[in-house]
Formats: sequence, C-alpha cells, structure tokens
Amino acid sequence: MSFLQDFHFIRPVWLLLIPVALGIWWMRRSIDDPFRAWRKVVDPELLAAMTLGEDTRSKWRGLVPLVAVLIGIIAVAGPTWRPEPSPFADDPAPAMVLLKADKTMDLSDLSPSRMERARLKVTDFAKARPGE
Repeated sequence: MSFLQDFHFIRPVWLLLIPVALGIWWMRRSIDDPFRAWRKVVDPELLAAMTLGEDTRSKWRGLVPLVAVLIGIIAVAGPTWRPEPSPFADDPAPAMVLLKADKTMDLSDLSPSRMERARLKVTDFAKARPGE
C-alpha cells in the first residue's frame, strides 16, 4: 500500500498538457476522416454499403504519436517514489516587524498598555517562527 502512497510527480504542472494533447489528437482525428462530409449527408448504413471497408491500420496510426506524446509528458512530469525535501522548508523567509511607537501607545485606557501588547505580540510571532 505504501507503494502507491509514496508515488508523486516532481513537476506536476506538466500534466496539464495531457488534455491539450488529447484535444489536438481528437481534432486531428476528426479532420483526417475522408468520409467526414459524407457522414453528414448520407445515411450511415448506406455509406457502409458503398465503401469497400476501412483500413484498420489507419485507426491505429494516429494513436502511436498520441501515446508517444503522453509518455513524454509523464516522463517530463517526473514520476517518483522518493520524496524530495522542499528547498524552502529549511530556510524561512526573513521577517521584519515595523511598529509605530506613537504617544498613543502609552495611554492607560487599556491594561496592559498598547506598547506592552505590541511587544507581547512581536515576541509571540518570533517564538512561532522556526529557526532562530
């Protein structure tokens, strides 16, 4: 079970190209149909009776490039079972605290004073940050 749980992609954004590749393949497949115009006008049973038979190789010929592109997209996305540590996890961004120490910060209408509350909040913020 851990085999599937550990599976992930290093660059999953590349997987967004899969619907694009499928859409291009689908549009190209419908354009390459030699009987596309006739299918709109002629009854399907009559069209089948009038044609000699479809080449089975032509059905699979378009799938080979599609499968190759899909395999390439998956390969570029980087499938792996080994977790890679995030380069940003160990090095948190530096933080700067700006505090406007105005005369109103020392008013005695609140207990503790606004300055003391601000000092406590900055201390709590510094303790919550990993690292130093």
